[in-house]
Amino acid sequence: MRPLTAHRPKVMLPVAGKPLLEHLVDRAIEAGFDDFLFVTHYEAEAVRKHFGNGRKWKAKFDYVDQGAAGGTGHAVARVKGKVKGPFMLVYGDALFDTKDLGKFRDGSGLAIAGKRVEDARPYGLLSVRKGDLAGLEEKPDEPKAGWVNAGAYRLDASILERCAKLSASPRGEFELTDAIAEAAAFQRVRVVPTPTWRDVGRPWDLLEAQADLLKGIKSRVEGRVDASAVLEGPVVVEKGAHVRHGTVIEGPCVIQAGARVGPHAYLRPTTVVGRDCHVGASVEIKNSLLMERAHVPHLSYVGDSILGQRVNLGAGTQIANLKHSDRNVRVQLEDGEWVDTGRRKFGAILGDDVKTGINATLNVGCVLAQGARVLPGRIVNGYVPAGAWVA
Repeated sequence: MRPLTAHRPKVMLPVAGKPLLEHLVDRAIEAGFDDFLFVTHYEAEAVRKHFGNGRKWKAKFDYVDQGAAGGTGHAVARVKGKVKGPFMLVYGDALFDTKDLGKFRDGSGLAIAGKRVEDARPYGLLSVRKGDLAGLEEKPDEPKAGWVNAGAYRLDASILERCAKLSASPRGEFELTDAIAEAAAFQRVRVVPTPTWRDVGRPWDLLEAQADLLKGIKSRVEGRVDASAVLEGPVVVEKGAHVRHGTVIEGPCVIQAGARVGPHAYLRPTTVVGRDCHVGASVEIKNSLLMERAHVPHLSYVGDSILGQRVNLGAGTQIANLKHSDRNVRVQLEDGEWVDTGRRKFGAILGDDVKTGINATLNVGCVLAQGARVLPGRIVNGYVPAGAWVA
């Protein structure tokens, strides 16, 4: 997720107007859970500050600091003494609907969430026999269709004991899945189908998740909308936001508190404009996520893109989002690896505090890490490191 996680934990990335983890918590509460224990590590204070003791959610929230990042098994072992009896464990960067989460509350015994996919290479491939777990292969080398680990479990104290005794895996981490596979040799571990699971592991997954979460939203206008502005479909304008004259917004879209849009801006579906953002005159934005205080003031196009906090695009900055070859857009990561997004349309990923000069052009799949600068009129391709200048 870097550079978006340079200053925040992944679970606190905003999606459809609130942090990823909050969507998961809300749905877990709807499913009947009311006692939560967050195992935190990187930028842990952001989680504690946002969620507090859980009073706002009418639930009980507590926290355990993982300390050194030693893997999922290490994280689970840290809750020993804090958890009694059966419990549900969910990875904080996954999304499920309420019904799928409820399956773990209502059942008994050990269980693991599974979803059928066409290519299991990015995941843990489950071997399933008569509905039970028979084996687990981490990230197979060859494309394989089948059930994969969806990152949700029903566990008990016996797993905590197994996690405390784990040996490090080849990548130097203590893996929860090793403890689960060991337990499956001695007792039944049910595979629970969770068709609504969505993994949010890459920046473009945020756009997919946002589109899903915006389905079914209802229009709500609490801010100011000028008389000549047009809102089509479900659009949320939060208190303190202002949609100025001549602007057209096609829902589903969310304009968060303090944001200013227009005049004569055009916002297309599945766009979220974050708190205190500014989208100005003759700007078009489509299927994008603008984080808090991002500014796109004049004459720009932003398509299928993610803009971090305090990004500022100079007048006339254009972000390309489609290759003429019609091939999927590839993105270059910090380590130089190129990754296929699986999307024909994808624009750019801009970390916090990125700034572009007037008439800059960002090609498909660009990544500008936090604090990068682009001088006027420059054309940008690939990965730009943190703090670098494109001159």
